[in-house]
Amino acid sequence: MSQLYVNAITEKTSGNGVHIPGHVIQVVSVDKKDTFTTTSTTFTDVTGLSVQITPSAASSKILVTGALVGSTNSSFFWARLMRDSTQVLIPDSTGNRTTANFGFVTHNSSTYIQQTVPIHALDSPSSTSALTYKIQIECYAGISYVNRTDRNANHALGYDGLGVSTITVMEIAQ
Repeated sequence: MSQLYVNAITEKTSGNGVHIPGHVIQVVSVDKKDTFTTTSTTFTDVTGLSVQITPSAASSKILVTGALVGSTNSSFFWARLMRDSTQVLIPDSTGNRTTANFGFVTHNSSTYIQQTVPIHALDSPSSTSALTYKIQIECYAGISYVNRTDRNANHALGYDGLGVSTITVMEIAQ
């Protein structure tokens, strides 16, 4: 069995850094602790739920993880992950269906229970320019909320709580 012991690895003179395939090069994250409310029936950015990363190599992949806490006083709303103005993970679509990555459904019209859905995607942007990953939401009708319920009040049953939504992006060497 062979073993290699080193104290440091220094790149040659290219200035691109040492990239080991499959390893994380950089991590950028944001936690949205405040609330967001919208009545928009078209996709709109969730303020404060975006993160910017500049890949060091065009061959790198970007792993996006996180969680979105949402509720609505309507039947449902949709959410999608965007890289700048491009949707990441576009589902198969026919006709005029909404091409969202995930959706929120209220359990009934009187509870407005928060739901937390995971955000998870592996993107191949083929770029070394600054990229912004963000969440957009669209209401079916009524009002949609991020990090709160419709009532936004203390309640003995505990279903009027607040939440925290997050996005973390990691550059993965290829």
